[in-house]
Amino acid sequence: MPRGVHPDIVRDIAYTMISLKEVVNPTTYEYYKEDYEALTESDKSIIRSMAKPICKDFLSSEEGQSGDTKFYGYKACCEFFDLCKFYKQTWFFLVCGGAAFLLLLVAVGIVVFFLWRKKKRGGKGTAKGNVKSAELF
Repeated sequence: MPRGVHPDIVRDIAYTMISLKEVVNPTTYEYYKEDYEALTESDKSIIRSMAKPICKDFLSSEEGQSGDTKFYGYKACCEFFDLCKFYKQTWFFLVCGGAAFLLLLVAVGIVVFFLWRKKKRGGKGTAKGNVKSAELF
């Protein structure tokens, strides 16, 4: 059992984690919510770390994929532990990484294009410049 967290709270939250696919009883939900909000940040962090793998399993299940808010799993994972926001999910980081890589490729392509264009134009400009200086003498 984690140090610093009251055993009853851990038991209650563990029970909730086990019963993620059950429909929420509003009275029980409020009880768990009050208990969770009364915890210190370090205790919340401990419980969140214990709940992450369980929530990951729930969110990949049929009930979790449905997005139905009536299950304990939704309430616990999405409201208590804040794991459902799009910017906290793996696909978001993959999309951002891919977009950043694509922007990097576009920037490199633009730089190469302008260097190639300058080199091509520069060759013509130096030839004309030499002709003018030769005409002066």
